[in-house]
Amino acid sequence: MPDVTLPTIATPLSENLQILADVPDPVEPLPNATSLPWPYTDFTNWAAFESDHPAVRYVTGTWMPIRSHQASQGQYHFTEDTNADITFTFTGEAVRVRYVGFTNGGVWNVLLDGLIVDVIDAYAPVATFTGTRVYALGAGEHTLELQNTGNANPASNGHMLALDAVQVYRPDAQTLILADGALPTATATPTLIPASSIELLAAPPSPQPTATEIPIQVVSVSIVMGYDENANGVLDVSEGVRGISVRLVEVGTNNVLAHTFTDERGFAQLQASTNSPVLLVVPYFGESWTVQSHGLGTAQTFTLLLSPGNQPGLIP
Repeated sequence: MPDVTLPTIATPLSENLQILADVPDPVEPLPNATSLPWPYTDFTNWAAFESDHPAVRYVTGTWMPIRSHQASQGQYHFTEDTNADITFTFTGEAVRVRYVGFTNGGVWNVLLDGLIVDVIDAYAPVATFTGTRVYALGAGEHTLELQNTGNANPASNGHMLALDAVQVYRPDAQTLILADGALPTATATPTLIPASSIELLAAPPSPQPTATEIPIQVVSVSIVMGYDENANGVLDVSEGVRGISVRLVEVGTNNVLAHTFTDERGFAQLQASTNSPVLLVVPYFGESWTVQSHGLGTAQTFTLLLSPGNQPGLIP
């Protein structure tokens, strides 16, 4: 029986289909998402989730609501706690943070799905209601996190993190976001043609390397420390040291990039964004280690095992 070949039939596209190369910028004022029912997805284009929306979770820090006619809906929330943290889970393809800059503005991280995507310097010589860039994402559920760092612009007199609103983008059914702003075209199948002759030519000169500025990278470390009470050379579960200061320090400037204390297990974890060499420092014991950046999501681990003579009365 001879083979049967069926012709390829193209699927017709809607005449109203809109193909965009990038997510469009939000044009304020935006619709207020406060009245949307859970799971807060009944909208298209851009919508604003205000700082008092129930999906905005103030995880750590003391936050104060402030009334202002310049705010998105007349109110924003602020804190100066250096350990302050906010999370917001949403469904969409892009997000933008509207925040307040002022003379006491601090430096804080923007994380999406657990990864640092931006570092915001919120210092401004006068009160400014502004926003981050638009962060494009794949379709689906995502988690935004705003994390105060304790760092600040040299001109700032504080560490303020002030959230006005979170703006979320959801395209409608007739809109596609494609990298080149066009549907991919069919790729022709190459045909192999034997060469009639081969001629060897001198290669062009190799391009000379140019200096490239080192990009900002995320450094993640964890450390566990304890006293070897039973002198077995191993850090057992009950031997952790609590309340010891641990820092990530920039080499050359001694600028503290991150700071925390060990928990009851003797464990601590830090993360910072920088383009400079970094040391992990335990000042109380005079110990330090060089930290290498291994990319997002990969943390170096260090262990500090103390002799029994250092415990417990000498340890705060």
